[in-house]
Amino acid sequence: MSLDYVHHNLSNGRVCVRHGGQNGGARRVTLSADSVLIADAVPNVSAKQWTRSRTASASGGAKRSVHADIRGVVIASDVMPKRGRRITYNPNRFESGCIPTFTYSDDGQEWKGSARILVTGGYAYEVQS
Repeated sequence: MSLDYVHHNLSNGRVCVRHGGQNGGARRVTLSADSVLIADAVPNVSAKQWTRSRTASASGGAKRSVHADIRGVVIASDVMPKRGRRITYNPNRFESGCIPTFTYSDDGQEWKGSARILVTGGYAYEVQS
């Protein structure tokens, strides 16, 4: 079974899903919703080294290219079950050269996966089954 890719779209503020069973190269966004419930969720972070962008080069700075999503099986969209612990992701809070991780916002411990989570409003929340 292919896992779905779920991420928060910074442009429109919605949760986007790319179904993992698609053939071909780039996977298309197949669902855009305010919230998505995911089973067997695991974090996925792919970090490239520091890269220079045109805008960053003009100001003499550099830009970090980091892509993060949550993989799992989407079981519902536009639902609001009771939320548990909040999971957050901030690539800028880590030292240069370290791969960023998803963390619990209450104690900062690394989140390594959950049976069920709700993704909404730029955050993920553990959900009791």
